[in-house]
Formats: sequence, C-alpha cells, structure tokens
Amino acid sequence: MPRPWRMVPENYRSGIRSGVSKTKPLRIFFLQFMDLIKLADIVIKPKFSSICKGKFTMRYFNLICLSLLFLTLCCGQALGQVSEAEPALDFSLSAPESDVHRQYLGLLSGDSFSLEQIKADIVIIEIFSMYCPICQREAANINTLFSLIQGLPSQDKTIRFLGIGAGNSAFEIEFFRKKYAIEFPLFSDSDFVIHKKIGEVRTPHFLGLKRNDKGNLEKFYSGPGDAPHPQAFLETLLKRSKDPS
Repeated sequence: MPRPWRMVPENYRSGIRSGVSKTKPLRIFFLQFMDLIKLADIVIKPKFSSICKGKFTMRYFNLICLSLLFLTLCCGQALGQVSEAEPALDFSLSAPESDVHRQYLGLLSGDSFSLEQIKADIVIIEIFSMYCPICQREAANINTLFSLIQGLPSQDKTIRFLGIGAGNSAFEIEFFRKKYAIEFPLFSDSDFVIHKKIGEVRTPHFLGLKRNDKGNLEKFYSGPGDAPHPQAFLETLLKRSKDPS
C-alpha cells in the first residue's frame, strides 16, 4: 500500500516543497494553504471520517485545516527570509517536431537544443503543469500574452515565448496544447529534471532571459507573473529587461 504522501498528485507535492517568492508573499501563503487543504482532503479526510463518525467530524476536520493555515504562515515567513537561488539554465530540450516551431525558435537541425541556441534577444519561459488548476484557468490569458508579443513592432528586440511542462509527458503536453489551443512551443519535463534545476518553483512560474553584452542569456525576471493582466505583465517584462533593478 502506498504511503499517504505518495497518494497526493505530484503537482501538489512539488508545490508544497517549493520556496516562497518575496514578490507576492500573501498570494504565495494563500496558495500554500490551498495546497495543504487539498492534501488534507485527499489523504486525511477519508481516514478521519471512517474513524470519527458523528456530528463533530467536520468540526474537528476544520480545526485541522486552521492549524495547517497557521503552520503555513509560520513556515512561509521563515522561508521568505531565505535568498532565492539563481536558476540553472544549462539544460537541453528536445527539438520540436513542428517545422513552424523550429523556425520560430531559429533552430536549424538536431534532436535537441539549449536555450542559448534560440535566435532571440529575449526569451520568456512559462513553467506550467497540465494538472495545475491555475495554469488551466490562465491558459487563455497566456495565449493573449503570446499574441501581444507577436504583435510587437518588428524593429524592436526579438522575443520568443515557450512553455515547459513540469512532470508532464509528451502526451500530456500535447493534450494541454490541443485543449487550450496553444500556438507557442511546449516542451516536456517528465522527470522534473529542469524543474529541479530552476529551483522547484511553483507553477505557473515565469522566467525572463535576455542577451548580455557577451551574447549570452542571463536572467532578468523570475516570478509568478501577472497572467490575468497580459498587457500589464508584458510591459513589466519589457521594462525589467531594460532595467532589472
């Protein structure tokens, strides 16, 4: 019989393990609390209900949830004091099968490629999961963000947008693409290799990379983003790419 922790969907487990962003701590605390409630609902509640039958069952269960909220806030404040680690960008992705996506990223040949090989001045990456309810809810806004990027004046810096599915297989990636009519390239990270390299961030998470004077990509943005407001989020990314401070 699997341990209760293993019964929890991987995207919930990875979210609970994630660190706390200092940009929007209240939102992160709330999301952490919701993750813990889901964990309690999946693992604790069925066992608790079978053992403690009666009118006080839900009252005790709600007390447990409130205790989890208190622990989340305490742990979140402690984690928020830890400096955010720099994401490691030395990973490879499988080259897209679509010729349109290959051309979009500026890839000529090969079965795999590194981020440095993308022909762009700025690269925006969304770390998502097919099972992430926020990713599902904000998919339409992300499509709008991509359209806004595509509509930028051609004389401006070249921007490329792509998504990496943390823990998602190629089949799950394709399902997500079709379900939400996504046009930008999506890539599988089925074994969480890339997810671990960039710090096991919570989904959805965005990385903004830009070319420095030496022609190498360097991070200028890392955070949950503002997908509900695509235009404002794009303006923030463009501003940060010029002045990261």
